[in-house]
Amino acid sequence: MPTPKKTPVNRRNFLEGAAAGAAAFVAPAEAVAGSAQAPAPVADEAQGKPVSGFMVDVIKPLGIEVLFAMPGGSFGHLHESVINYGNNENPEFYTCMHEESSAAMACGYAKIEGKPALIAAHGTVGLQHAAMNIYEAFCDRGPLLAILGSPADAARRSGEVAWVHAVHDACAMIRDYTKCDDGPASLGHFAESTVRASKIAMTPPYGPVAIVADQVLQSSPVPRNAPRIPELSLASPGSARSV
Repeated sequence: MPTPKKTPVNRRNFLEGAAAGAAAFVAPAEAVAGSAQAPAPVADEAQGKPVSGFMVDVIKPLGIEVLFAMPGGSFGHLHESVINYGNNENPEFYTCMHEESSAAMACGYAKIEGKPALIAAHGTVGLQHAAMNIYEAFCDRGPLLAILGSPADAARRSGEVAWVHAVHDACAMIRDYTKCDDGPASLGHFAESTVRASKIAMTPPYGPVAIVADQVLQSSPVPRNAPRIPELSLASPGSARSV
């Protein structure tokens, strides 16, 4: 029996095809048909590293070893880059069956290890599911970094699913019990905000922080003049001393 000839599969095109197939399965036909009118730009190996790979470069020096998440399309490019570009190391992706579970695992990990854990979730339904255990991390003083996928530009939201999973201010529902949050609009903004948020999460009293990773930005190619990634410098807690 002849051995089938293997052909290389472009990981970016495969990811886009899988996402489109899932959307076609759950969305009305007219919504899927409309999605073809405004496709998001997709970076592949020929174009260079995608922004989601740059995001992994930002996360790796932060000392975050684990990423707990229920896979979702709004952060699918980041998920793919963690596995293939980042070799699934620092952070290592742990697939969860529910966002509440992923946030609970991150909270428990932070309490045991004293290190920040990372979760990823949709900016709407996923964050609502995770919210209770993000609150638990706040109550337990656990360092937790939440990356929230959301398509900010309404013109780039493809189909009904993207619309109902998008929100203008993704962090609003958890703002009262997180130490800081931001919705970066560019690579440099993402790098600066993510490093700063990690420092704030690890400054006593520890606590959860949240950063929005725009879905379209994740899939775009990194420009030639990529911004510098700031170095994480943790704050030294004050101590009392006798005079």
